[in-house]
Amino acid sequence: MNSTKLLTSLQSLLDQHLQLIELGKQKTTHLRNGNMDELRTLLIEEQRMMKLITQTEKQRIEHTSQFLGEDDHLTISACIERLSGEEKCSFENMREQLESVMEQLIFINDLNKQLLKQGLQFASSTLNFILPKEESFNYGKNNKFNSSERTVLFDSKI
Repeated sequence: MNSTKLLTSLQSLLDQHLQLIELGKQKTTHLRNGNMDELRTLLIEEQRMMKLITQTEKQRIEHTSQFLGEDDHLTISACIERLSGEEKCSFENMREQLESVMEQLIFINDLNKQLLKQGLQFASSTLNFILPKEESFNYGKNNKFNSSERTVLFDSKI
């Protein structure tokens, strides 16, 4: 099989992952600014992009299998071992670009994870600060439970 189909599917994967990086950067901005509506929109777009990447990866696996003539070890490195000259350089370059993009994605995802964790910690500590601490429900003179004095977070009247 010709290696051009495989190289084309690798280029598609690279382009799609670059788009995913852009979505990740936008997500970072919206997390920092607290734009939840825009963040929801980005998450939907990110899910759509992940489905597209999954489809492209299946195509890459199929093209790699056809190129190598086997169903095991379907890696770019295995393809590079069978190539020579300019094609080999093209595949090596593509592998380096994909590795670089994956490192960027890992960095952006870790940053977004930390931002989400900090946001949740802030929300939790704010709730703990706002809500009064409940009294002990043990027996004793000062520990009487009065159902009319319960703490209510949200008004449930309709």
